[in-house]
Order: sequence, then C-alpha cells, then structure tokens
Amino acid sequence: MRLIVEHFGQSVPSLDKKPSAAASSLAGLYLRQLASEPINTDLAYLGSSRAVRQVLFGALSGWGRYAGFMRSFEASNGEESLSVWQRIQRVARSARGMSLTQWREIRALARAKDRLSE
Repeated sequence: MRLIVEHFGQSVPSLDKKPSAAASSLAGLYLRQLASEPINTDLAYLGSSRAVRQVLFGALSGWGRYAGFMRSFEASNGEESLSVWQRIQRVARSARGMSLTQWREIRALARAKDRLSE
C-alpha cells in the first residue's frame, strides 16, 4: 500500500522495513492495470500450483461435472463462460509479449491469493 500511495505523490510515514519483492510486484501489477487494463483472470491461475491442482482434480473426477461447476461459478461472477479451447486461446493472447517483470507480478498475485485461501 505504501508503494501505491507514494506513486501518487503522497508522503507516507517512513518505515524501517523495505517493502518485500512480493509487495513491490503486487503494487506494480496494480499500477499497471490502472494504466492499461485489467489482467486476464486466468493468468493468475497459471501462477498458482493450488489452482492447477484443482483443475487436474476436477478433470480426473469428472470433467463434465467440473465444467458445469465452473460455468455456474463464472455466471455468478458475471463472467463469460468459455470452452476450454477458447480459454486456452485467450490466455495465449494475453500471455504473448508479457515481460519477465509482468510474469513475476502475476506469480506474486497467485501466491498471495493462495495464502489467503489456506
């Protein structure tokens, strides 16, 4: 939060502790999204081992049931439900041309979300 507030020119009480790499990445991701557009939400799942395990478990325990659950979840969040192929294409388009810094930001977001879910 300190990095974001400072970015907008506000002074913040000095802390002895330097922001962590993860905090810097999350602040960078937030500021990047403000300047351009929100990230593809599926990109955050690529950086999460927890999300990958959930998808694999869903596929192994019955893909049709899992896909139905995901469609319901997306609809409840006001998101468009895509086929697997459409989703793969959309993720590939979003990932194309991302810098290493952007990938680090996505990974920091995925890790933070995983920690909150534990």
